[in-house]
Amino acid sequence: MKNLKRIFAVTTTAALTVSLAACGGATDGGTAEGSQPITLPVVSDFTKLNNLTESTSSELGILQNSMEGLVRYNAEGTIIEPAIAKDWSVSDDQLTYTFNLRDAQWSDGTPVTADDFVFAWNTVAKPETAAGYASFMSYIEGGSGAGTTDYAGPLNVTAVDDKTLEVKLAEPTPFFLSLLSFPTFFPVNEAFYTSVGADKYGTSADTLLSNGPFTITAWDKDQQLVLTKNDTYWDAETVSLPSVTFRVVQDEATTVQLFESGELTRMNVSGDYYDRYKDNAGFGTVKDLSIWYLSVNQNNNNTNPMLQNADFRKALSTAIDRDVIANQVYKNGSFPANYLITQGVVADDNGVDFREQSFAGQFSTTADAAKAQEYLDAAYAATGQNSATVEISFVESPRNTRLMEVLQSQIQTALPSVTVELRKIPSASYFDQLAAGDFEMAWQGWGPDYADPSTMMVIAESTDSHNYGKYSNPAADALYAEGMALNAEGQMTERMEKFAEMEKLVIEEDQAMIPLMQSGRAFVQQEGLTGIVYSAYGGNTGFFKWADYVPGN
Repeated sequence: MKNLKRIFAVTTTAALTVSLAACGGATDGGTAEGSQPITLPVVSDFTKLNNLTESTSSELGILQNSMEGLVRYNAEGTIIEPAIAKDWSVSDDQLTYTFNLRDAQWSDGTPVTADDFVFAWNTVAKPETAAGYASFMSYIEGGSGAGTTDYAGPLNVTAVDDKTLEVKLAEPTPFFLSLLSFPTFFPVNEAFYTSVGADKYGTSADTLLSNGPFTITAWDKDQQLVLTKNDTYWDAETVSLPSVTFRVVQDEATTVQLFESGELTRMNVSGDYYDRYKDNAGFGTVKDLSIWYLSVNQNNNNTNPMLQNADFRKALSTAIDRDVIANQVYKNGSFPANYLITQGVVADDNGVDFREQSFAGQFSTTADAAKAQEYLDAAYAATGQNSATVEISFVESPRNTRLMEVLQSQIQTALPSVTVELRKIPSASYFDQLAAGDFEMAWQGWGPDYADPSTMMVIAESTDSHNYGKYSNPAADALYAEGMALNAEGQMTERMEKFAEMEKLVIEEDQAMIPLMQSGRAFVQQEGLTGIVYSAYGGNTGFFKWADYVPGN
């Protein structure tokens, strides 16, 4: 969740797993006679579809439809179920996992073997791969320093034979199976990867192999990408849709026209279009597990000293009316939020959500101009300044532009001595610039990759590659480490308490970043479309294994 660890720049990503069955119909799979292709809009083209390296939500979504790992979440998003692994066992000390693989094929007819997982995971761990989620391999014995020059390797992952994979962990990891559903842990056919070359792998339809419900049969850059049912998939009889086409449509008005004409099967709606379609029979909303926030550059090549002052960051946060942001600007099912561990990410052993726990922080979402000015006065006293300028970077789009103009107005109205400048950046280079520290503040989203509080709090850990502003507090790092160490069976409540302490430090005391809303997804779809699933842990394109489209149904 979330490079969104999955990161988001333009649209929301990971959502609660919900079947979009607003128009009726079953979602129990089975090939349906008369099922028709569907076409969905995307704002921008996909970049590279390499499960070893990618970490952005849209690419992850395509990979989760065209590939498959050892396990996956079921259609309800509640249970890990067998995928390429038909079953598995875990040692009493919770350190050794043994997976028995089913008979499965790559789209070129070659078998999927245990060696495909060994090769893929070890490649992810190598620093030269520059994998977005190389750190995930650190949970495996031998994975310390994965993705960095400190990595020695190899991982303790063994192909006992073609159909048996043995994995030894560095320490018990209660969310390990959940983690394995993520594309970073998908297999790769070494012979194909080597023949294509690391630089070209995943850059076009003919430089990819699929082992999932769909294959990528066409990829016309900046126009469309086509997923076609994979007849060699081990569970092909469950897949009904013949194909899914992602069509690049940048303009919202054009998207609406295409939907109205029937050329698009489904679209997200927000703002005025939310009101237009909210009474439509095909309208629905889905809660998303992603948090949208302003990333604050404090130590990463940033020359603005004001942003290194916690009171100044608190002043900016307290000046923002989050209700307006969520319910008037975005208006898509999102709701005001001022936290990092979002509703629905993780629950205790009794099923009580983290945010409902008594120890979870309750951070205000209400704007308070007087309090904001108090924080600003303290910041000026500490820095010797009497005015400030701050720049917010964002991916250019009509909705993002409107949002930034509202933020600019709110901050400058509440704090007249602060000037907010806006900087539009093309989506193709956005995260490269953030990674390089070329920003002061940046609009960003983050979603979960697995069912654990650490998946959200990792962006505040000083060494994480997605901590773009290079926030660093030894106390926060210590709490993160202490939480990760509470990994024995029955320790989830204690683990959550430790991450709650970390969240309070990061948000309440340091204001290391400025959360604004937990995102939602409002959509409208054509009659007869059923069974699209949006997972809590994965990309934002939806899962189509269980989907069906019979127009007029």
